[in-house]
Amino acid sequence: MLRIERYGAFFVMAYIQGESRSQTSLFPVSLEELIPEDHLVRVIDTYVAKLDLV
Repeated sequence: MLRIERYGAFFVMAYIQGESRSQTSLFPVSLEELIPEDHLVRVIDTYVAKLDLV
């Protein structure tokens, strides 16, 4: 820990340790990884993307 004095007060700063690069995530990174390739929502997404909503 690093102790710094400023303005008549002491502040304590702690080192924040990052995560290991080999650690896996609990949740998928994106929805694309979560939804299977043959899921119906992909058809709906393609249809809605082609609509002229402007």
